[in-house]
Amino acid sequence: MRLSTAVQMYLDYKHGLGMKFLSEGFIFAAFCRALGNVEIAHVTPTQAWRFLCPKGRQTRGSEIKYFALRGLYRFAVARRYVSRSPLPTRMTTLPQVLVPHIYSRDELAQLLRLACARYMRCPRVELGVIHALIVLMYGAALRTSEALGLDIADVDLEQRHIHVRNTKFYKTRLVPLAGDVVAALARYLAERNRRHSSAPTAPLFVFRNGQRLSDDAARRHFRCLCRRAGFGIISGIATEPRLHDLRHSAIVHRVLAWYRDGRDVQALLPKLSTYVGHKDVACTQRYLRLVPELLEETNRRFAAHAREVYRHA
Repeated sequence: MRLSTAVQMYLDYKHGLGMKFLSEGFIFAAFCRALGNVEIAHVTPTQAWRFLCPKGRQTRGSEIKYFALRGLYRFAVARRYVSRSPLPTRMTTLPQVLVPHIYSRDELAQLLRLACARYMRCPRVELGVIHALIVLMYGAALRTSEALGLDIADVDLEQRHIHVRNTKFYKTRLVPLAGDVVAALARYLAERNRRHSSAPTAPLFVFRNGQRLSDDAARRHFRCLCRRAGFGIISGIATEPRLHDLRHSAIVHRVLAWYRDGRDVQALLPKLSTYVGHKDVACTQRYLRLVPELLEETNRRFAAHAREVYRHA
């Protein structure tokens, strides 16, 4: 069986399980280009290693490619397309250096102020687009792809919600919006619709030419804003600021507010998980990086509980 045929069968299998498998698809396409349309059984360990580590040393990219290809070869071995995998038995797990940044309220305010002014020479995006994108992503804890995939018809300002369609695992959900987010979107739409089509199928976030704003452009503009604001060195690690970290920040801030209000966080987490489109509470809990404020609130809650137990002992 040809390598490209086996890859397509594996992708069809994963898609049938409800997975988008986009990044893995790019890795498989690169694998097929690197090796050519050879028989899958003829791929050698040397060829596989050269693809995993083109510079001769393991990187985080090598690890990502390894786990994608491991799934492919497990699929192929189970169906007897090959007798064994050419991949290494295992790869060293490198330390994760990318730490999501939880933007403070002051940092968010600074980003929004900068997004209202001209921050880039000859931008392809009109003033106000990135401002509205930041407001919506943080206010509704959206993934970047979810925000950029919205059409005009998906925004209902009267009912104060947006319709997020066919996201991760092909889920669709209604996301309620707070009043200040609705007001910001209303201002953005009024300005946007003066210049671009307001047809129901028109994209919400657009370039100057009316085409849908791309993921790459949104990230590039956000990085420019962050650099102007002085962000980029997080906890002593040199990192590029990420647009997706707005989602992390929104989730952490919501949990922190519940702690400060004395709410039952464990009872509310499933509701938050549903709101942000996670498949279970465990996915939401991974977002809860212990920022100092959150650690302080959890310690305070535990200390109060301990005092109560001691008093009744």
